Amino acid sequence: MSMTTPLLSICIPTYNRADALEDCLESIVKSKGYDDELVEIVVSDNHSSDATPMVVERYADKYKNVVYNRNKENIGGERNFIKVLSLASGKLLKLHNDYCIFTESGIDDLLRIAQSEDEAISYIFLDSRQGFDFLRYECPSMDVFVQKECMYLSWISSFVFWKKDFDELDNKDALISMQFMQTDWALRLYQKKEQHVIYFCDIFRRNPFKEKRGGFNFINVFSKYPQMFVPYVKKGILSKGVMNNCCKMIFENLLLWYYRLSIKKDSIYTYDTRGNFETISNFREKYKISKLYYLLFVKVIVFDILPQRLQRKIRVYFLLKQQRSLL
Repeated sequence: MSMTTPLLSICIPTYNRADALEDCLESIVKSKGYDDELVEIVVSDNHSSDATPMVVERYADKYKNVVYNRNKENIGGERNFIKVLSLASGKLLKLHNDYCIFTESGIDDLLRIAQSEDEAISYIFLDSRQGFDFLRYECPSMDVFVQKECMYLSWISSFVFWKKDFDELDNKDALISMQFMQTDWALRLYQKKEQHVIYFCDIFRRNPFKEKRGGFNFINVFSKYPQMFVPYVKKGILSKGVMNNCCKMIFENLLLWYYRLSIKKDSIYTYDTRGNFETISNFREKYKISKLYYLLFVKVIVFDILPQRLQRKIRVYFLLKQQRSLL
């Protein structure tokens, strides 16, 4: 490691995804603008039983900016998030999924962001959905932040924040049982500084891979997501209307995933599906969503049977429409 403090630490928690992790690491070092004096790569291996140690050690031997930690035992995925971030020394920390790969200019764009922001901004959220050009958008309120991103606030690869702010956060594992600690951190940091920025940019993408293990119940986990917003609604920091809109978006996504997992039985996913429809029904009742919203099944199915190329064009159209509304 260089003795100088890196500007940016890319923090990657991982477990038994050696192939995906290797693609991720390779995309970092091959991306335009990569500089091992400015960028630190931190990997925390949650006691993998596959080739993960060999993959990381190969990169650590070749690049001086790679920090590798291997936990003596599996401490749980969420605690490994905290672990990897605590090991980083960069001024700015980026939490990063081990299955996400940087685009050709992703590191260059990320460093440009890091060099242009200062610590007055408490949180930098990267909206890297395909179709967005590079755009900086300041969030004047928590309402705007949640309205724009809602469920996307759960994606760990989107989170960038100052090490100083992260170190000062107390009770980092407060929502560990919900599996949304990173979203909790974003909301708490907004409350502290009231300055968040969203960058709509094409910096990284999900690298499709076959999950080798099951157990994660996507629908049951996300049915609890709105609970995070309740304290902020009670304090008047977040409006009830924005929370209700977010609940409707979540409900539509729960239906989408129920279709994929339980009706279509898409083989590329290995999520646990037990009790999913009951969970969706309870979610609808709890958040007072009209039964008419079940008609979204039709929208989901019709969209799914369209050719992949047309699906992508539709997604890009609506993403660009959203982006234009920010200008």
